[in-house]
Amino acid sequence: MDTMNILKRGDVYRSIEVRQQRGDKTGYYVVVSREYVTSTPRIRMVMCAPIYSERLGVATEILVDERNGIDHPSSLRCDFIMTLRKEALTRRVGALDHEQMRLLRPAIVAAFGLDEDVG
Repeated sequence: MDTMNILKRGDVYRSIEVRQQRGDKTGYYVVVSREYVTSTPRIRMVMCAPIYSERLGVATEILVDERNGIDHPSSLRCDFIMTLRKEALTRRVGALDHEQMRLLRPAIVAAFGLDEDVG
């Protein structure tokens, strides 16, 4: 299946790509790129937030679990947003629900410090 035509923000994917940041393991990721990026075939990369088993309880994470296609309670980590090749996202396992999507923007804003005063 060609994932490049069906990626959507908030979708949860399993990746076959081994990442050094994950201890040289594969993992689960949530697509956080905007629709233009996810739906444009000539753009080969998307921004994704990794999912980790550990839950820290910080403003930059969103809790996920079985309803999102993850087999145990985990957290999406906006502090570690990274780019992945679209073709590395090999198996869609679920999606964020409406409430989790509502929490995504403030988690990204906090992760990038966009809510801090510049001065």
